[in-house]
Amino acid sequence: LTCHDPHGGVAAPALTKAPEALCLDCHEPTDSDLRSKHASADLAGGRCLSCHAPHGSANAGLVSAHAHPGFTEKDCKKWLDEARANAAQEHQTKGLDLYGKKDYAGAIVEFSACLEAFPSMPDSWVNRGLCYYNLQQGEKALQDFNAAVRLDRRHARAWFMKGRSHFALEQWAESVSSFQRAIRLDPKLEEKCKADLEEAQRKAGGK
Repeated sequence: LTCHDPHGGVAAPALTKAPEALCLDCHEPTDSDLRSKHASADLAGGRCLSCHAPHGSANAGLVSAHAHPGFTEKDCKKWLDEARANAAQEHQTKGLDLYGKKDYAGAIVEFSACLEAFPSMPDSWVNRGLCYYNLQQGEKALQDFNAAVRLDRRHARAWFMKGRSHFALEQWAESVSSFQRAIRLDPKLEEKCKADLEEAQRKAGGK
């Protein structure tokens, strides 16, 4: 079974991957012939199921009976951009719900799908990083917090969690500088940083 896991998958309904990721296992989004059939739209991260019926259709190309405005107006790019934004928000909302339930692995799947659609959302990088941090996957968490601060140098929460991740990895000097940056951006974080910052400073040799 390439799409479904009979014992339960990472995405409903028992899918082994998010729907769009499954489509891209077989269809290369940069293929010129495929893009020409979609008005040269950027297909990476697009919502394939908004147009296509994967289990079969009477129409060519497995096009579903439902015709959305982008299809009828032959403006795939506009539709895909709007659909991608909507999909990102849906995945973000689902991810936050799963995070609240401490289903960090499930939340990672949703935040990853959000980032596939819109990789320029710093909050999504922070949210996924928090999941990795709670799963004690410090290196992966740090990569996501780094991505967030590259997108927004004034993202205090990202700097704060960067400090915590460096601390967990015993990277004391980096932890100190990240905590200090977080406090400069948001003084309210000082109390949260205080104990770890003081310990990191001691272990960094008082720097």
